[in-house]
Amino acid sequence: MASCIIAAPYVTTPEVVVGLMIDLADLKPGERLIDLGSGDGRIVLEAVRRGALATGYEIDSSLAAYSVDQGACIFQQDLFDADVSEADVATAYLSPYANELLQPKLERELKMGARVVAMDFEFPSWRYTKFMPAPNDHMLFLYRDFTPFGFSLCYCDEDLEVLARAVESSSDDVAQRVWAGGLKDWRSAPQNEAARKVDGQMRRVEICDPALRRSDFVAWLREQSVMTALAADMEGKP
Repeated sequence: MASCIIAAPYVTTPEVVVGLMIDLADLKPGERLIDLGSGDGRIVLEAVRRGALATGYEIDSSLAAYSVDQGACIFQQDLFDADVSEADVATAYLSPYANELLQPKLERELKMGARVVAMDFEFPSWRYTKFMPAPNDHMLFLYRDFTPFGFSLCYCDEDLEVLARAVESSSDDVAQRVWAGGLKDWRSAPQNEAARKVDGQMRRVEICDPALRRSDFVAWLREQSVMTALAADMEGKP
């Protein structure tokens, strides 16, 4: 089923951000980098310039051909079928939904000590080791621990209040696990009560339930007529 998913529309990564991604991964000469959804091959080419062994996976035939013409080693292949077992570093600039689908594969196949750098969108059930803001409002996330912990909610105070009330009053199993997994503690903490009065402030609440999938919670949100916009936010859609 994954092979039918459009992992992300093609958006060029600025050259300066390419360099920061590789810096964040602490890529060393001789290490192997795999870029999942490699676009025009610029991450692969920069990694090679730094002495690494680098390969990209790109399903779009025109982008793959262009990358090869530039000297990059690219497989025109679905990234969900990529062999990542020998990767020291994997890089990805994908949609939130694609990250969620890709995450179990990386957990199964990446070797001990591998690192993952994601651009703009987190892997929903991993705790990032380091966060780096990048030019043009981009965000970079470094992962070294691929043990699932649940997922994060990131909303403004007003939306979190609406969500907390709905989750607390619901008898649905998914809602109750989100409540017990972190939302209850966030709502009851005295410091958060004061912070919630700051209009427009964004908050991150971690839901610590490894067995609860982000997609299950999104599905529950979509069933609540007043919260379809929150569900769309979690899926990374307009």
